[in-house]
This record gives sequence, structure tokens and C-alpha cells, in this order.
Amino acid sequence: MCSTALILTLLLAQAGGPAGPSADASQTKGQTGKAQKPATEATGKPAATGKGTGGAEATGTEATGTKAGAKPLEGWKALRAAIKTRLSENRKELEKKLAPFLGDLRLDYSENRERLDKRITELSQLDPDIGGLLLDYIAPARPSSRTQRIAENSERALEQMDLTPYRERLRGLLAHDSLTVQLRALKLLCVDAAKRRDRGLPGDDGLAKVLDKYLHEAPEIELPRVIACVGAYRAPSMTDKLVPYLASPNLNQKLAAIAALRKLGTETAIAPVYKAVEGMTERQALGDLLALLQTVSDNAPDTRPSPAFVGALTHLLLRADELSHPQTLQAVKMAGRLEKDQRNPRLDKALTDLLNHTWTAVTFASANVLAGLGDTSGREAVVERLSDFVKEHKKVPYAYSRRAKAYEAFGRTRDAIRDLEKAVRLSGRGRVDPALYLDLARLEARLGHGIKVLRYLRDGNPTPEELARFRERTPEVESLIEKSPQLRRMFEDQ
Repeated sequence: MCSTALILTLLLAQAGGPAGPSADASQTKGQTGKAQKPATEATGKPAATGKGTGGAEATGTEATGTKAGAKPLEGWKALRAAIKTRLSENRKELEKKLAPFLGDLRLDYSENRERLDKRITELSQLDPDIGGLLLDYIAPARPSSRTQRIAENSERALEQMDLTPYRERLRGLLAHDSLTVQLRALKLLCVDAAKRRDRGLPGDDGLAKVLDKYLHEAPEIELPRVIACVGAYRAPSMTDKLVPYLASPNLNQKLAAIAALRKLGTETAIAPVYKAVEGMTERQALGDLLALLQTVSDNAPDTRPSPAFVGALTHLLLRADELSHPQTLQAVKMAGRLEKDQRNPRLDKALTDLLNHTWTAVTFASANVLAGLGDTSGREAVVERLSDFVKEHKKVPYAYSRRAKAYEAFGRTRDAIRDLEKAVRLSGRGRVDPALYLDLARLEARLGHGIKVLRYLRDGNPTPEELARFRERTPEVESLIEKSPQLRRMFEDQ
């Protein structure tokens, strides 16, 4: 489907016939800007064109009543009618595309997050002109619980879209009678500005002042939404504007400020956010503090972590039982950035406790971090515990494959291979878990043993998908493929 701008261009080109001779073509060209402006956001209602057909030229023509003057006037009437008709058709096409999504947009996001995330992403990629139609939904004429849910989900879809064609319309919504609509428009303008800065383009447009005004003038109950807009803006310069809300007695304002500062991702935000989170029980706040540390770490990977960073990270590790398993692993891996002289008793206790975590990935990572800080006793303790399990289950393949994972995590590749080979032998012919062969092939690739890699891959008989994943996760195999025609054929045939 043509974009609105293209529709107008084609219609204007067609207007040359009805508008008369070339002497009137310049008049048509002069009005093009006025005709293009109204039809952008697929509202189906072209806005007023200023003087348009009632401009000075048209007025003079009507006054003379000449036959020659009637042609351009009739041409413009025909053009406006054609534009209105095409925009109406364009809107109907968009509404038809949107119809299958409306049922989902009516759902409560908090109860249907996974489904809605998928559908909203699909909607945002549906048609470049769909944004204009979605903008109609964020400002419902008759607010109700259903239309509000549609508005909120439409806003989420718009956040994923290119909002360049809709900036002026969004700015216009800042003057809407409803503060709720204003804040939806403000959030989208902030998202758009952040995206432009990411692309190296100017991303201000005076929004910092607008945000400051809303922070000072919005009712208390709406402040969390205004604070969320500041977070969406992602301007580090706004950090100081948000810090005072961390001490707010209003929990919603405090949580909103923590979440927004996470998005701003500044080093100076760590200490006040850590102080605010320290006495809180909300897991959302812990997750936001973790995300803030990750952002700061990613932005300056070669910079020595600050005392505030170390303190906040240690606090999170001590409260690992309140984090999800992936979040705990994320925190432990970040601790791997710390230098030996930043080791402290609280950090040691946190990492030592995590050696008994139910997720082995956390256990192995904690032992490795302790080793990096100069204490290898964690690795020794983990291997000893797994070895005791092997002694108790000498004929069980799983006991050996489990210890092999620890050996691999601790860099003891040959020990890991020995345990995996033992697991294969104990399994018996025809009953070996194919994953064991793939693990053996991966470890042999690290040692550069191409022949053994080929043998284990043949024994494992992986599907094309499994072979592709193996190659993706085993970069060492690339050099072996170049040297071995048999390996090359195996991967080429997948």
C-alpha cells in the first residue's frame, strides 16, 4: 500500500489535467505543501489547507467570473475530493489490517504479557502507516476500561515504531483536555527522542523543559507516569531531577524513580538507588538495581568498579534468594569484574553461600569468581562434593557427566573428557545420550583434535539444526573444518 505522502504526490500529479494549462501548474505546485500536511497520520480527514482554494488567486478568479479562471478552481475541488476519497480508502485498508489485532489489544497487559508482547511486535511491523490509526486509539473519545486497555497497548506498539511522521501530531496531543492522553503523547515523544540520540541525531526538541514542567505541575497521583516519561527519554542529564523521588514516602513514585534511573544508567545514580533499595522488599526494585549496574558495567567495561558499585552488587548477591536464577547468575558474572583488592568479607560470604545454589551454573560461576579474587577453595569444594556423588553412584553415567560440567567450567578440559567418555561406556551401546557425544566433540574441538571431533559427531548423529547450533557454539571448529575435507562435507551437507 502506498504511503500517505506518495498518495498525495500521485494525486497532485493527476491534477494537472483539470487544473488547466501550464500557467496554472505553478499555482498547483505552490499549494502542494498545504495539501500534503493534513493527510499524514492516516486519520482519513485532511486538515484545513489555510487559504487553499480560497486563496488570493482563487478569490480573484471568482470575482472576474471568467471561464479561464473557473478551470483551476474546478481542478482544485476535484483534487481535494480525490484526496479525501483516497485517504478514506487508505484508512479502510488500514482498519482491515488492524481488525485481527483489536481482540488482543483489549486484553489486560499485566495478565497477558507474553501473548501481548508477541502480538504488539507483530502489529508494530504490520504497515508503516498503521501508526496514524493507532494514534487515534491512544486518545479515545469515550474513555472506558476497554478503550483504556486498547490505548495502553496501542501506545506499546507505537513505542516500537518509527514516530518521525507523527511528531507534530504527538506534540499537538500535549494540549489535549485529558492529562492521561497528554502523558501518553509525552512518553512517545520521549521514546522517539531517545531513538534519535541513539542514531546520533539531535534528540531534545525542548523536551527536557517540558518534562521538568510536568514534574513540577502534575498531580501527585500522576507523578509515577511523568517519571516513567523521564526514564523513556534516557537523558543522563535528568538524573538529578529523579534522585529526590527516591526518598518519597509514596511507594509508586519511588519505584518509578528507580526504574527510570535504571534506564538513564549513570554511575552517579548507583549510590542513591542502592540506598533506596537497601530497605525495600519489592523484587522489582532489586531487579532494577541489577539492571542499572549492568548498564554502567556495559558502558565502561574497562573501568575499575566504584565503591558504590561494589557495595550495591554485594548487597544483591547477599539477597540472591530474592532474585531469579538468571538474575543471580548475571550478578555473579558482574562480580567477575572486581579486582582482588576489592574483595571484602561480605562479598566472600555471598559468593561462598552461592556455592550451594540449586542452579549449577551459579555454583560454577561463584567458584570461578572466588578463584579470580585469589581463593580457589570454592572450586575444590565443588569438585569434592561432585566426586563424593560419583563414589556413591559409580555405575551411573549422570554422576560422571555432572562432574564433567564442573571440570569444563573450571578449565579442566581433559578431566571433563575423561568423565564424559566414562559416561558413554557406562551407558552401553545403543543407549548413549547423543548430547554426550556432542559435548565430547565440543571439548575435543577446543584441543584441536579434528579426527575425534568427526568421530563423536558421527556417533551423535545430530540433526541439521543440532549441527548448526554446535557450529555456532563452538567457534574452534571453524579452523578444523578448513583442514578436514570430511568435516567440511559434514557441515556443507547439513
